[in-house]
Amino acid sequence: MVNGLNESGKLPVKVVYKGTANSSKEVEAVFKAANNDDKCVGVITWMHTFSPAKMWIHGLQQLKKPLLHLHTQFNKEIPWDTMDMDFMNLNQSAHGDREFGHICTRMRIRRKVVVGYWKEEETLHKIAVWMRVCAGWADSQDMLIIRFGDQMNNVAVTDGDKVEAEQRMGYHVDYCPASELMEYHKDIKNADVDALVATYFNDYDHDASLEDKSTEAYQKVWNAAKAELALRAILKAKGAKGFTTNFDDLGQTDGSYFDQIPGLASQRLMAEGYGFGAEGDWKSAALYRTVWVMNQGLPKGCSFLEDYTFACSLRINVTKSGKEISKTDQTYKYIIDIPKKYQNLGTSYRLIGIGAGQVYIFDDMDSNPATLTYETDMPTMTFGLVYK
Repeated sequence: MVNGLNESGKLPVKVVYKGTANSSKEVEAVFKAANNDDKCVGVITWMHTFSPAKMWIHGLQQLKKPLLHLHTQFNKEIPWDTMDMDFMNLNQSAHGDREFGHICTRMRIRRKVVVGYWKEEETLHKIAVWMRVCAGWADSQDMLIIRFGDQMNNVAVTDGDKVEAEQRMGYHVDYCPASELMEYHKDIKNADVDALVATYFNDYDHDASLEDKSTEAYQKVWNAAKAELALRAILKAKGAKGFTTNFDDLGQTDGSYFDQIPGLASQRLMAEGYGFGAEGDWKSAALYRTVWVMNQGLPKGCSFLEDYTFACSLRINVTKSGKEISKTDQTYKYIIDIPKKYQNLGTSYRLIGIGAGQVYIFDDMDSNPATLTYETDMPTMTFGLVYK
């Protein structure tokens, strides 16, 4: 069965056969070995026949790795014409799995249960998904997140209990002063920056004028490349798996600083697997890293982005006979022109409205890039136009 699982080509992690555990001590030994093996991300149990569940108690009490209970049988069909008592004694999975499930439930053991024939596509898919989650869990057990600067002031969602996060999730979150980052920044060689800028121009669509070294625009690109090299250097030196930045803390007053939020650096480091969160959001950085690990080998990936960008504010007043209308007896459709300078900046637009103490979100109902259509029964409102 182990050979068949590994040769299926459906599982992202290799399954290693550890023998049949026939006693409480053998079960405990297998689980302790799993705990101490850094390459082991989880344990799969299968009861090929009757398995007295009390012999699992001490081992389950010791197990610290994720557990999957595979409820299956070796044979897809029961061999009615040939089976005898020997066959029945060695193939009582229905009995053994029920017994094992009972003791796990009684002990409140957290586990994944997969039911199905072990060669079937659906069964293999469920095991594969569990394996990916296990890989993400294992990676998080020594995850170091570096915060360059603190959270954005007065923002609640980016804050959190770092002690609880390390206790329950494994995340270790450290503050790193921008002054320490700038020490790495100072050591970056100009030739390395030039080489990375050349990579940018090769990899990204861009206006040819950006390559004019005499322009301010080129200098901005050059500075972005230097920031990327500095961030990569300090993350490698510290063994970090993720990081956060804060636009309020990009360097020092002595002239050693980033002249821009390191957006290109963040994108490219995320592509390498580093977690990232904006404005000190270490939880998003950790989540990105975990999802990146779970996605390895799949055709699609993951990224962190702040969905919508604020364009401008709009005050829309609807009047009748000179009187402002705050509410109508039914919804009406309204079409507004998107200011020309904000057209073609994104693929979709929204209005965020504030009226009568409430916040309303209106998606664009038309496909015209120059207009935005929405419906409401509160026509007079202050809006923010956002795009992504």
